[in-house]
Amino acid sequence: MKRFLDPTILTNGVRYDLGYADLPGGSALTHTFSLDVALSPRHVFVTDVPIMRSRGAEETDAGIGDVSVEYAVVPYQNLERRFTSAVLLFEASMPTGDASRGLGLGTWVLSPGIGLALNVTDLFPIYTIYHYRHSVGGVVPLGGAGAGDGASTRRRTSELDIATVRILPKGFWVLAAANWMVDPDVWRLSLAATGGRALSRQFAWSVSYAEHLAGRRTFDRRWSVALDYLLPW
Repeated sequence: MKRFLDPTILTNGVRYDLGYADLPGGSALTHTFSLDVALSPRHVFVTDVPIMRSRGAEETDAGIGDVSVEYAVVPYQNLERRFTSAVLLFEASMPTGDASRGLGLGTWVLSPGIGLALNVTDLFPIYTIYHYRHSVGGVVPLGGAGAGDGASTRRRTSELDIATVRILPKGFWVLAAANWMVDPDVWRLSLAATGGRALSRQFAWSVSYAEHLAGRRTFDRRWSVALDYLLPW
């Protein structure tokens, strides 16, 4: 079960995520295909390819979004202790989406980060991931130039995710998460809830909902459905 939930446990797998978001300037429907390739139990490469459909006030555009590549390494892991593991991350998002059509940011975004897994109690382990995101060039507002300043993205952003999981009988789980985003000028706080089930040791499904709570409105609410399959190699 933890192989689907713990970001510090590295596996080979594929993931499909269907997401819908209400944005201040419109809406976006995204199909995201992910591939995780674990070079060893402590090293993994992750590639995300989003196919987006962005709808603004006057027009709708569809196409590939910004493709990202991430490398992760686990320098520490001891599943018998309260502080179970740590992971170092580096992600690069490429400007493959057409920013003028609301399908991307229009620049490279480099994101070093760190993740920690804490088994504070046996019932509610805590997973924390921090990212520092730096855009190489100027960034086009999400949703295109006409999306309004409510969907703008800054050049330097700190982002913190804190999640806790409760594993239930018969392969079910529930997850609650908070996301805090801060840049030199604005901030945003959102909460998310996820429920899912492991159908086997290799296959799981989940549904998620996220809601903007306070600060800059980069989105109003998001829904998603995801399927995960862990490859047998």
